[in-house]
Amino acid sequence: MRRKGERKLERQWTPWGPGHPVVRMMASGDSWFRAWQGQAGIVWPVIARRCGISMDRLMEMDRGAMPSAEEIEKLAKLWNCPAEDIERSLL
Repeated sequence: MRRKGERKLERQWTPWGPGHPVVRMMASGDSWFRAWQGQAGIVWPVIARRCGISMDRLMEMDRGAMPSAEEIEKLAKLWNCPAEDIERSLL
């Protein structure tokens, strides 16, 4: 919980590569979506509300559906990471 006047801490991501936490999570069997969601620590209902993406669509993406460019941008903004890193995790 933040206190009045306190600034939000900016989340710093490791550069994309073998040491990136999402790469390690995907190597252990997580889907690309679950790896990013778990790393960011934001629960599904909050993702749905802040990004305007339905829960059904989030579940589809978790099961392997490809996100649209607009969805990638929304998720990148929420997770405070480069959209290119999310695109790389889809390959």
